[in-house]
Amino acid sequence: MTTIAYRDGVLAADTQLTMNDCVDGTQVKIVQKGPVKAAASGTAAMCQQFRDWFLAGMVGDPPPAQHAQNGDWNYWGMLFHGETILCWQAPGWVRIVAPYFSCGSGADFASGALAHGASAAEAVRAAMQHDTSTGGEITVLH
Repeated sequence: MTTIAYRDGVLAADTQLTMNDCVDGTQVKIVQKGPVKAAASGTAAMCQQFRDWFLAGMVGDPPPAQHAQNGDWNYWGMLFHGETILCWQAPGWVRIVAPYFSCGSGADFASGALAHGASAAEAVRAAMQHDTSTGGEITVLH
């Protein structure tokens, strides 16, 4: 999976690609187009499709979430603009307004760090210390 964290207009994510409990490489998980940032967490192919949809201008609905292995529905596509967070997960969009946000396999660790004042990048770094599916470099978008 991954760890994505957001606070004060800053989006951060790890780059580790994990498949079947093995580190398989790296992948950029967050992108920006104009003032809007996008992120995806979950199955690598679905995440790539969501980012491609975003970068191509968000025409129509995002790609549908499909069952990953073992019936895992833990796929999120997210759009961030100011204090508004839109999350795409079957069956549709959810709007979240919160002072900070995290998702992915390291979200519990990141949320704890954010609750204690950590920046988005610091929250991802905290998750890297405890979540085996979070690692690599940290990408940060301001």
